[in-house]
Amino acid sequence: MEHDSWFPVGPNSSLVKIYTDVVINHTCASGVGERRHSTCGSYFNATREEFPSVRYSATDFNDDKCTNRRGNIENYQDIYQE
Repeated sequence: MEHDSWFPVGPNSSLVKIYTDVVINHTCASGVGERRHSTCGSYFNATREEFPSVRYSATDFNDDKCTNRRGNIENYQDIYQE
């Protein structure tokens, strides 16, 4: 939904344009594999980290930051997970 309006903000009622950009749940569950389509029909390949409809690729992810043996986050409370 697009809403093209200016909104009064602050004590002097300055007009401000507000943009919201939300992407929900499009890169999770990388174990789903290759040649898949999202609920809206766009192609993605989670194994290769290719998400062309949103212009994301493997270079946009921080896989090298996860240092455990399986390569997955297993404990979100442990910032030093190995």
